[in-house]
Amino acid sequence: MQHDKQRVEKEVQLKKLPPLQNRIVDKTIENVTRKLVAGYRNRDKNPPKGTSPGSKAAATNILKKSSAQSAMDVANRGQMWKEIVSKSFSHGITSLANLKFDSEFKVTDGKAEGLKHISKGPGVYVIYDTNGEVRYVGDAKNIQSRWQAGHLNENRQKEKIGEEYKLNKEFTEGCTVKVIECESVETAAALEASLIKEARSSDEYNVVNKKEELANDQGSRPNIEAKKIKDSMGSTATMVKGAAKEAAINGGWQILEQAIIESIQILKDEIVDLIITGEHEFIVRLKRLLTRVIEILKNQFKNLGNFAKGIFEFIVNAFSQAISQIYQLAKNIFDLGSAAWALYNNRKTLTKEELIHKLTETIILTGNTVFWSSMDLTLETQLTAIIGPAAPFVSAFISALGFGLTSHYLSEFVPKIVDFIVGGYAETQENLEKSALLIIEQSQMNNNLVLGLEQYMSSTMHLISDMKEHQMKLSVVNSREITIRDEISF
Repeated sequence: MQHDKQRVEKEVQLKKLPPLQNRIVDKTIENVTRKLVAGYRNRDKNPPKGTSPGSKAAATNILKKSSAQSAMDVANRGQMWKEIVSKSFSHGITSLANLKFDSEFKVTDGKAEGLKHISKGPGVYVIYDTNGEVRYVGDAKNIQSRWQAGHLNENRQKEKIGEEYKLNKEFTEGCTVKVIECESVETAAALEASLIKEARSSDEYNVVNKKEELANDQGSRPNIEAKKIKDSMGSTATMVKGAAKEAAINGGWQILEQAIIESIQILKDEIVDLIITGEHEFIVRLKRLLTRVIEILKNQFKNLGNFAKGIFEFIVNAFSQAISQIYQLAKNIFDLGSAAWALYNNRKTLTKEELIHKLTETIILTGNTVFWSSMDLTLETQLTAIIGPAAPFVSAFISALGFGLTSHYLSEFVPKIVDFIVGGYAETQENLEKSALLIIEQSQMNNNLVLGLEQYMSSTMHLISDMKEHQMKLSVVNSREITIRDEISF
């Protein structure tokens, strides 16, 4: 117990950077770590030919993939799974026999009819001959361009030199090309590979495709993701399981990423304290460092919110093309919702000052994170042409600097605005409470008055009853007196 007390006291004595500088450094650590972790996750598994798979090559591979775009790609992987599961219901993509298409065009005598109406985005196309039999399955980043500059042009070039293109028979006799539009190149590649695999393994189809796509382990990250999707496409149920598995993995990476960030920040605190104080208590510092890191790991695995962030980000991802450009947005929505819920739950226990502080922190940090996360990608794009591979890390520092400075200046006047709103609200609440008390008091007075009137009416009724009874008695007595008087007279 005494040891724990000494340890806590020692932690309190740590000398730290001024708040603004500390915030900028912490944000830089967060940005750089996020990009490096994304780089590791997006690294090419198979190094280029002639490249040694040693540590230097591996580090170079990770650095090449460490960018805001790469981090954004990690966050948006859920979009691929969401799309492929959705299309299993809407387009029946688990089998060639059940396919439903978005559009189609025809090719006759080597010329396409209706191609200009076909999507210029990614997708999968299936070629049917005049008998309605499947002859070819393909995918493209730009379907219209793939046919104009690809298949049709290649067919013409082959004819000029007296050779036969692989689809010349279909193009000459006539064929129908049916298209399924996709949101990403990866989902198109996965769908194409799954359909080709089905066609090649069944005697029912006689396709021109010579090889199975995505059959072996892939090197590039887009193909790795596409192969994962393709391997899960036996049925809708297996695709849902595959998506759930990937979401869980993403949540685990989220926990690891946050643990790394917090551990580096702790190490930073120790280094700053060492520089400022000059105290070289290595054993004390090491024990304190390890204790705090272990505590962080415990908290990360206890805190299901961090795990949920990864799943939330993975599955919900972006709602539009513009929003999907911001890697942090899904997490920010989750954080904002969590913060709002926490404020709501604790509203009765918080003092006015605590409420103002919490609201200010939520407004400034959430707003700034959204803005500077999007700026990070923009800055990196601009800097890449100037400083090359160092751009991701320079942009990470600049965005952290902007985050720190804007947070500092916003903290000057946002609390005043919040104070005014909360203060006005509190004043209004106080007035409402006073008015309610007055109404209650008035109501009580009215009740008392009614009770008094009831008592008065009751007593009056008794009095009237008594008077009537007395009157009756007097009437009886008077009647008797008259009778007696009359008898005496006779």
